[in-house]
Amino acid sequence: MQSKREMFILDTLKTQGAIEVADIAAALGVSLATVRRDLANLEAKGLLVKTRGGAILPGSQMATTFNTFHTPFETAYEFRAERMVQQKQAIGKLAATLVKPCDTIILDTGTTVIELARHIKNITPLTVITNAINVMDELRNCPEITVILLGGIYDPRTISVVGPLTEKALYQLRADKAFLAGGGLTVADGLMNNNLMTAGIKKAMAEISSRTIVLVDSSKIGSMAVIPIIPIEKISTIVTDKEADKSILKEFDAAGVEVMVA
Repeated sequence: MQSKREMFILDTLKTQGAIEVADIAAALGVSLATVRRDLANLEAKGLLVKTRGGAILPGSQMATTFNTFHTPFETAYEFRAERMVQQKQAIGKLAATLVKPCDTIILDTGTTVIELARHIKNITPLTVITNAINVMDELRNCPEITVILLGGIYDPRTISVVGPLTEKALYQLRADKAFLAGGGLTVADGLMNNNLMTAGIKKAMAEISSRTIVLVDSSKIGSMAVIPIIPIEKISTIVTDKEADKSILKEFDAAGVEVMVA
């Protein structure tokens, strides 16, 4: 027999076609971890398909469609930008404390990393390497910040440039710190992503940097995504928000990864 929470989840899913863990947790007044357990139980029964930070109905177009650039579990930038806004702002502000004058840093694309860009404008001089068009736009009026904008194919779903040209350009550079986003993060699989075209770019960003710092909101902690990118032992620091599952954060700490909670 299904619990009242599970019935609510299924009813909402049938109405909307897709749900987000954060939205369900807020509606029910429970933790993100509780909702994730409910989704896992329902998936085991074949009643839904878990995605990054949410779930969809089995057999839906999202669950069966696949194209060259994106997996069906990736959502558009505008949709992601409306989720966990306060948490992402807090993460960006805290992550900015890791940036020092004269650093050369890499800023990945993503709705959390852009919040970091908004908090580093007075940390100068600074060199920023990025493939994110909105990061470049955010920093364009900062005369003491040198922005190296990578070339490539413009991808409107991520507001960034992607492709082999982007990866090739990265391997000609070096950075002190890479600030990366992702679709999921676990101890077993490390940082994961749902976009095929940005997966290689994120990997290159980490490889050319002395330190890899992952910025993910709590809905990504313990969640799976399609493509493993960076193993946990290659990640120096994780910056997340206070809603993250504390038991999973302890696992990261035990694995030797610094955890910062905003």
